[in-house]
Amino acid sequence: MFSARSLRRLRKSLNPVRIAGIIVVVAIIVLTLLAPFLGLPDPLAQDISNQLLPIGSEGHLLGTDRFGRDVLSRLIFGARVELVIAMGATAVALVLGTFLGLVGGYFGGIVETLSMRSVDVILAFPPIVLALLVVTIYGTGASTLIVVMGVLFAPRFARLTYGQVVSIRGMEYVEAARVFGSGPLRIVGTVVLPNVSAPLIVQAPLTLATSILLESGLSYLGLGVTPPTPSWGLMVADGQRDIVAHPSLVAVPSLAIVVTILAFGLVGDVMRDWLDPRRGMASQL
Repeated sequence: MFSARSLRRLRKSLNPVRIAGIIVVVAIIVLTLLAPFLGLPDPLAQDISNQLLPIGSEGHLLGTDRFGRDVLSRLIFGARVELVIAMGATAVALVLGTFLGLVGGYFGGIVETLSMRSVDVILAFPPIVLALLVVTIYGTGASTLIVVMGVLFAPRFARLTYGQVVSIRGMEYVEAARVFGSGPLRIVGTVVLPNVSAPLIVQAPLTLATSILLESGLSYLGLGVTPPTPSWGLMVADGQRDIVAHPSLVAVPSLAIVVTILAFGLVGDVMRDWLDPRRGMASQL
């Protein structure tokens, strides 16, 4: 992955827009990690005497909401919530989807039927509808969202893995592993998986971006994280009541959602062109 040729592909895949996306992603991650040490006001602390302060107010760079809570503090701590849920959901989807795709693609037969038909069942439901149904039944909360979204996005990784495994399971190096006495599980884990991992790595940031969008939508509807935990979707919903007099209460978290999603999408594009030489060459044409 870090050979001279791959590093040249990485340099060629970069442009000012993609570099800006990488910078945004790094900045968000750094801010979320350092949030407790930045001296920000308590994102849950209410101060009615300072409610609805405008942007640029002293001690409140992005103003305050209708409860007097600091918008900048809630935005940064909300980013922590968004990333934790999105990364957790992406990890669940990656593990579950990769497992289904590996066993279905390599073993075939009844195993393939069971694994891939289970994927088809999940795909039969629109993600937002299925998420609304499960969250309504089992309640809101970060852990519920991680599991629900992980299952919803697992088919992406399952189908991607399945297609890759089917295309290489008859290759010479796989047959050579069988000839040398390696068992099926060892072949899948040490031979097949490393050779299908690149597309999965590319898919991860794209799934993470979609997870942020879905979590924000569910929180906006009141089915995401539990208030008063800061969440970008909740901030949009809360600010909607004062949108006429204070549009920044909606604009700021909405802009954060859009920029973050675009940034992770750009990171996914860079990784795609870096890890897939054919796509990388095509993008240069």
